[in-house]
Amino acid sequence: MSSLICDESFERYAKLVQAVIPDAAGLALCNDNGQTMQYLEFDSDAELLSAVNKLCDKDPNWASDSQTKIHAGKGQTLVTAGLSNARCEVIATLVILIAGKSQKSSDIPLLRAVADCVESEVALDSELTSMTYELTERYEELNLVYHTEDQVNFFRQGQVALRNLTQNCLDYLDVSLAVLILKGKGVTISFDHPDEPIPKGKRIQANLAANLYSWVTEHRETVVIDEMSHPLAAGIPHRVLCCPIFESNGNVVGILATVNSHSKPKFTNSDRNLLQIMARKASKIIVANYDSLTGLMNRNGYEYFLAAALAQVQAEEVEKSLLHVNIDQLHIINDTVGHVVGDELIRSVAATIDSHKRDGDTLSRLGGDEFGVLMHDCSSAAAGDFAGRICREVEASTINIDGENYTVTVSIGVAMISAASKSVAQLIGIAELACSVAKDQGQNRVETYRPDNVDVIRREQQVHFVGQIQSALAEDRFELFCQPIQALGPDVYEHHTEILLRLIRENGDVIVPDKFIPAAERYFLMPSIDRWVVSKTLSTLSEFDESLLRGGTYAINLSGQSLGDQEFLEFIHTEIGNSGVPPTCLCFEITETAAVANMTKAVG
Repeated sequence: MSSLICDESFERYAKLVQAVIPDAAGLALCNDNGQTMQYLEFDSDAELLSAVNKLCDKDPNWASDSQTKIHAGKGQTLVTAGLSNARCEVIATLVILIAGKSQKSSDIPLLRAVADCVESEVALDSELTSMTYELTERYEELNLVYHTEDQVNFFRQGQVALRNLTQNCLDYLDVSLAVLILKGKGVTISFDHPDEPIPKGKRIQANLAANLYSWVTEHRETVVIDEMSHPLAAGIPHRVLCCPIFESNGNVVGILATVNSHSKPKFTNSDRNLLQIMARKASKIIVANYDSLTGLMNRNGYEYFLAAALAQVQAEEVEKSLLHVNIDQLHIINDTVGHVVGDELIRSVAATIDSHKRDGDTLSRLGGDEFGVLMHDCSSAAAGDFAGRICREVEASTINIDGENYTVTVSIGVAMISAASKSVAQLIGIAELACSVAKDQGQNRVETYRPDNVDVIRREQQVHFVGQIQSALAEDRFELFCQPIQALGPDVYEHHTEILLRLIRENGDVIVPDKFIPAAERYFLMPSIDRWVVSKTLSTLSEFDESLLRGGTYAINLSGQSLGDQEFLEFIHTEIGNSGVPPTCLCFEITETAAVANMTKAVG
């Protein structure tokens, strides 16, 4: 039988009783039912246990009285003093045996004083025990929080982190079942206690994913089911603690739940607070792997599954395809009616694709107005058919926002994953390339990547030249040429020279503008090239003899992109001023298309 105080303490109190009450023959500590937990007899002929048992037979409720009382018997007397806890409940009784009838009235306050000391020690022990338990719980909580990683950079890390989080909830909270469910993302993770599993755990898990999931999603709050009479206990005959998991936009994206049998203690506020902390950690992991606007997997997740698909294709004879979907002219909607409408259209397109894709295929928002679809066991032709259906469905969809109807279209690039594919980056690149060709050909259409496709080849070359242009600008590998323009009439004496540009590759090859200018125009590199040409031309002309400069004209070609740059005119003024070249010898040439598109700036 457990005791309220240790044996050493009890012996000290026994010595104290002997010192203050010389006639005492023994000391006992009994529980609230009168059963003896500890006792010590001071005389060899003392019969303390027998006297206590006789008192129990005479008065079964004697140990429930907190008052100090005298119980006289034949040849012996018992003096009892009840011990109470902080709630004034009797928890034990201190008993002194006095041989004969030598008990004095002064013995009562002396025993009460000893009883008060014991009572204080019991209270302190209880408080220390409670503090120890609480500190142990806090330590376990800190361990749980510390050992649950929520900083992830890659999709695989996120999946592992969610599994570890769920496992830690099972281990550290000492429950029989821990479940994490993200319905919209197709994620369900559960762990059973190896020694005390919940019977029919799969059925319990299904019930969690049904009614309880709906309730938590709707009410957006934690629920504790500790009694069978709870309205949500139907189908879940166990104790349940369930927390919502929120996305960064405040929507509930899933639940984190722990389950125990009714034989286990009820869930405490500490359990509730800790599971809410773990739910917030789950939210951080999800934010790192899923798009907050659409709820779709982000680029990290897409690349993770694409890498796995590539490895499977290279190891087995399977067909897999991917789609690169781009919303046509979304930037115009964002600029004219605002990003709120643009965001709703992004959600609408995401929902349309998601509702038509096959189970098992992977849909991801790659960023901005772009989506990726990974299709398993799917030929290039079948992927093209699916892409065409998506184009038609998106075009037919109308979304009403504040009384206004909006529609968009999409352009889609299709690429086949083959054993010859080199990397995930290359696969995404060729699908994106095919999508760009689809946009060039009028948008709202599908283009399938083929190495012999002339349009694809042309776009691929442009992409290749972007890197070369950027390197040439950084390494000063452009070179100026000049071409004299001869007058046909005999009376024209001024010379006229046109400045021309060439790109010099690292191996020394000279690339003419027809090869790299289209890429520079498409990817908005012309302003940088124009600035290089103006600066280099003026630097070179500044070394000419002034008479040579005033006797001719030097023509520099400018792009429409530079003409639309409000800071470009100021740049030219500054460069001319710094070079000392007479402005009268300079001529800036622009195309008719650029001039008409920027009439005010061209005339100015």
